[in-house]
Amino acid sequence: GTAAPVTADALVELVELAIRRNVRGAAYLGERLDDLLGVVRLQDRALLQLAQQGSVISHGDLDHKNVLWETGGNALIIDWESARHINPTYETLLEALDWSGITAHFEVRPYERFLARYAAAGGMLCADSIPAAFSAILGAWLNWMMYNVGRAAGLEGLRQRALGSEQVDLALATLLRLEKQVPRLREIALRHAG
Repeated sequence: GTAAPVTADALVELVELAIRRNVRGAAYLGERLDDLLGVVRLQDRALLQLAQQGSVISHGDLDHKNVLWETGGNALIIDWESARHINPTYETLLEALDWSGITAHFEVRPYERFLARYAAAGGMLCADSIPAAFSAILGAWLNWMMYNVGRAAGLEGLRQRALGSEQVDLALATLLRLEKQVPRLREIALRHAG
């Protein structure tokens, strides 16, 4: 899923609401508020830079759940509701992370193979876009987490609270994993850039 970019003010309000409503993980978010605000600032600049560096029309959500495989090995792409103009380096890095298990059991090797095969097939990663792409990816996960913090706090109704809590846990774990891995992932991406 995708969520709209969160503003610094909205981030602070959501974290405060989560703390007041005792949302699981809210205290940790409060402790890391300055770091989260830093992600918002970097995302704002990154999205502007990526937009200036060009875009293509892309699927926008090309992870495992949206690719069906025919018996002969051909891929069928489904669920085009997220198709939009998007920076191709951002999209490629995002999908390489998805296909490498960034939300669960991340492994660097599939990430590197994804990028190598993309380059071998004629795809181009723009070296100048890679730092901004990672800032935008971190921002996208922060946006998803904060949308779900609101759900977990009851902003979308009581029926959404449990799902929101699950997604907060997933997004927070992914953000922490990315925070740890980004320097290495950036270096790998730069090796495959044209």
